[in-house]
Amino acid sequence: MSSYVYSIQNDTLNQAVNVRLLNDEIISASLITQLAGVTTAGDVLTIDFNASLSSEDEITLTSIVEGHAGGPSATDPAPVEIINSTQSQPFSSKQLTNGGKLYSRVQGVKFSVTTGANTCYFSVPWSSCKITGIEVINGEAGDTVDMKVLDDSIGSYSTIPNYLFNQFGYTVAVAPNFYSRESTYDADLYQNMVVEVIYNSVTDKDIWINYILHEVK
Repeated sequence: MSSYVYSIQNDTLNQAVNVRLLNDEIISASLITQLAGVTTAGDVLTIDFNASLSSEDEITLTSIVEGHAGGPSATDPAPVEIINSTQSQPFSSKQLTNGGKLYSRVQGVKFSVTTGANTCYFSVPWSSCKITGIEVINGEAGDTVDMKVLDDSIGSYSTIPNYLFNQFGYTVAVAPNFYSRESTYDADLYQNMVVEVIYNSVTDKDIWINYILHEVK
């Protein structure tokens, strides 16, 4: 894991960061090393990758940060095919009735959280997928989470930017060290929708969130 640290006041275009949109901007740059997470704490912007960036990609990352406006993105999401969830079999069945198939796509993301409320965003990278649960690693007694699903920044699915589709966790107590929440039925997500986790931490620390997803294709 490698971290790249910037000053929000000095290194961004408008002295502001929209974590979710910056996350999308970095992913769109197609850097060789996979992005692990974007977090902020006061004036500090931290961008984590699974390994060190090449010198060329580090220059590209700095350029993205310096050009980040902190506001809504004007980039249209890739077109997707909306699949009627009422036509699908239970997620344990790989073959769907509409001819599609499910492929396990568990995605892990590291977040550096501080004492108090922290917003952790995960943008869906696949055209269509199903979510059946999440796991939180390195939690402490007293930590809680609220979990929501939002539309993207331009309202591709609801016509309302960042529209709240559903909240599926309300001040959920996180078990120390490892917490897992799995649903017995699936929920549909589409490209650029956002899983928002509000993580209330009792101390400063690193946490890891695994998103239990199943790509539909």
